[in-house]
Amino acid sequence: MPERISRRLPGVYFSAATPPVDPLPRMDIAVFVGFASEGPLHVPVALENAAEFAAIFGGDALVAWDAARGEEARGFLGPAVRAFFRNGGQRCWVVRVAGVAVTNVFPVTGLLRACGGELVPAVARARSKGSASDSLSVGAALVARPLTLEAVSFSGPSADLITDANSEVRAGDLLRFTFRTSGLVWMLPVRAVEASGRRVRAVGDPAATFWFRKKAPATLSPGMRADTFEGERAGTSFNIEEAAEGSGEETELQITAPMTSAPVPGSFVRVDWGAEELWLRVREARLRRPAGSLPEAISIIGPALSRVKAGLSSTDAAALVTEPVTVERLSLDLWTRRGDAPPQRLVDLGLGQRHPRFWGALPTDEELYRARLQGEALTDLRAAAATPRYPLAGDGKARPKADPERESFYLPVGMAFAADVFLGAVRRYPGRLRSAPLVRNGLGRFRKALFLDPALAETPAQALLGEADFLRYQSPAARELRGIHAALGVEEATLIAVPDAVHRRWKVVKPEPFDDGSSDVPAAPSREPGVFHDCRVPLDAPSFVRPVTADETGTFTLRWTGDLDPFGDPAGGARYVVEESPDPTFSPSTAIYAGTAPALTIWGRPSGTLHYRARIENAAGPGPWSSRLSVRVGGVIQATLEDAAEYGSESLLDVQRALLRMSAARGDMLAILALPEHFRELEAIEHAAAVEERMGAAEAATLSYGALYHPWLATREDAGVRRAPPEGAVAG
Repeated sequence: MPERISRRLPGVYFSAATPPVDPLPRMDIAVFVGFASEGPLHVPVALENAAEFAAIFGGDALVAWDAARGEEARGFLGPAVRAFFRNGGQRCWVVRVAGVAVTNVFPVTGLLRACGGELVPAVARARSKGSASDSLSVGAALVARPLTLEAVSFSGPSADLITDANSEVRAGDLLRFTFRTSGLVWMLPVRAVEASGRRVRAVGDPAATFWFRKKAPATLSPGMRADTFEGERAGTSFNIEEAAEGSGEETELQITAPMTSAPVPGSFVRVDWGAEELWLRVREARLRRPAGSLPEAISIIGPALSRVKAGLSSTDAAALVTEPVTVERLSLDLWTRRGDAPPQRLVDLGLGQRHPRFWGALPTDEELYRARLQGEALTDLRAAAATPRYPLAGDGKARPKADPERESFYLPVGMAFAADVFLGAVRRYPGRLRSAPLVRNGLGRFRKALFLDPALAETPAQALLGEADFLRYQSPAARELRGIHAALGVEEATLIAVPDAVHRRWKVVKPEPFDDGSSDVPAAPSREPGVFHDCRVPLDAPSFVRPVTADETGTFTLRWTGDLDPFGDPAGGARYVVEESPDPTFSPSTAIYAGTAPALTIWGRPSGTLHYRARIENAAGPGPWSSRLSVRVGGVIQATLEDAAEYGSESLLDVQRALLRMSAARGDMLAILALPEHFRELEAIEHAAAVEERMGAAEAATLSYGALYHPWLATREDAGVRRAPPEGAVAG
């Protein structure tokens, strides 16, 4: 029997759908705004445990010295977050705030940045602004992968390669061609790859191909100038007395300079004489003449390449066609080290901007966490740098401002295959107020502007959201919001607190003059009559080269003079021994060096005064100790907290008023307010009345969007008992 087909008549039909479940919003997600030692500035970051806070924002920020209590005053953001999770909180957001902060930059040893035909030493940035990276040092290791080639030919700024199936070449690679007979080196940054079967054409930029010679040319002569570098900026220049070929591929430059001005191992020295320029990576610097001799001279030794600025002539290039050549694809391993912690490493980083793992694209904290806030997917490079958080970012100069179409490439010169040298941050503003860690953290002066967006600080609640949307989305110069107002974009948060708003003000002061021990007299050698002394023993004490200045990272170099072999007996087995002590009497002391080099670089020492002495030892016995050398680390400029009797609450009232206005403008947020620790019942009542007075009758309704809590809580933590405002525990 045929089936009847059911047809629907034309008309309007309504289907009953289950209404969506509209769950109540969570009311336990908080935003904490305050001071941290690391992390992105003015960018909300979501956290689900205290360990995440420590990994991103570091330890509690040091702000000043509290003379009344005889202890350090630190930020309250960390204690608030830890109290939040301890008290049952599940999820919170953190916004680090500060004024104008400074980013540390680190020389990358053995790496040059090439742009527009010019070469300068490459630098990396710390991942976050401030002084937290002062104790960090950076090393680099070259990775060279030889390409298996059946044939190679050159055409202008390109190379045609016939490779095997495993020799992958891609855009962003750096190829190094080493001509084994002439000693010429050609570095070709690859902008594009044209592949056809096994034939690969690596296309370069005519303005970005670089020819080098392995040896210093004979035209390098006395009287020329050698430039040292502080990061990417040229520093002091010195006269060259003599240039010679060292062992292997090394070059030795003898310059007129005191040992105190010697370039540190791992840094670059440049000699430019028009047609060519020599780049030498310093392996060793040593005295040529005794300290005090005039003029003083030192030898600088290290691997070097001499760049041929104009490139090769057509005749020279034609002669290379039949010369045996080695072709390598170069990449970089980037190392970081902080104190005694295990080093961190990122491997196989590209040297060209188009490389998918281009080292210059390593993100800062602001770049990484703002992209996460906006829901952007992580690239392979960013994922590797995010967990665990890598402490470095690229130099931010992949495309030069003067010519954004021209790309930067990075060329290794003298870079070792293992991270043999670690360099600390470039010194900023030495000896000046701006060099103080607190100032570089953007916290040189406590004021309300640290917590508020300047365009919204005085905006009433009724107009706040409209003004904020205009600044973020509609303004011709649209920008992100700062301070507490950065939390406006965190829709899920319903609680907000600013634990660091209750600080007392501080001021930056300079300490007393410092005695480095130069007035001490070294012990005299033993000359007892009738006592035989082995003539090989150099009994004279070494002399330290003074002064020694520690940089902001706690890093400094000790140098000394003293002949290990005064009688020409190289088999004497003599060595220098250096001791360190926190006490000028060297009780106790620790031997930190035993070797033949007359220099020692000491990394990342904490703040304080350290004392050093040196002597010469060999198998026949030790010589006398040198005079004491004292080095002050940190503490050159420090901040002191104002007395509680001098406290003024104007800044706190302004911040709390802005917090109440923002909570009222949102309509779904509660501001958790606190008071300074020294407030008692009378001051608390007066402060609550002052907040109400600040709001005025027109904004009296905004007071219902806040709650004031006091007194402070004391919590036992790993570092001891911490006193902190109660916002974190209340929000949790």
